[in-house]
Amino acid sequence: MRIKAIETFYSGRYFRSRLEARWAVFFDAIQTGWEYEQLGFEVGGERYLPDFYIPSWRAHVEIKPKNIPVRDKVRIERLLDVWNGEDKQQDKLWLLCGEPARGQYHLTTNMFGFTGPYVFMKCRYCEGMCIHSEDAYSWIGHHTCPSDKDGILGPDEGLNEEFNAAMSYRFDHIEHKLTGEHRRRVV
Repeated sequence: MRIKAIETFYSGRYFRSRLEARWAVFFDAIQTGWEYEQLGFEVGGERYLPDFYIPSWRAHVEIKPKNIPVRDKVRIERLLDVWNGEDKQQDKLWLLCGEPARGQYHLTTNMFGFTGPYVFMKCRYCEGMCIHSEDAYSWIGHHTCPSDKDGILGPDEGLNEEFNAAMSYRFDHIEHKLTGEHRRRVV
């Protein structure tokens, strides 16, 4: 049984699902700029429109529910392999499954040849973000500490406020459905 996504309005735009809107709240909470469904691509002969582009991370991010259907997971993993394997200098593609809450998401990418899973981590000194797996970690965005400083907190540690902001955000209920023409003007 497939559950229909709830179209959600946040930050001046409509998101195709409440889950995507929650991740937008999380990205805002960690003060990371994002763009929603800005640019489509053809990857491996298939058309593809990633949910987010995070300029400071140079990453396109696809958001899916935690229990992603097998058919969708296979398709996305194939896209990850083709996308990240085509040109090592281009922006990367990440798959984020689940909600923006401690231990409730799964981040996959084949950055550095490792598929993960990765988790978000934060520096206790400059609050820079990184993603970490058992195999590797990489700073994303702005990190100002010298590389010899061991300031990395544990997985999801230091992100409680940001996760809480994303999960507790109350989206406005919109009584009327905008037509396609009105939606284009709002977004």
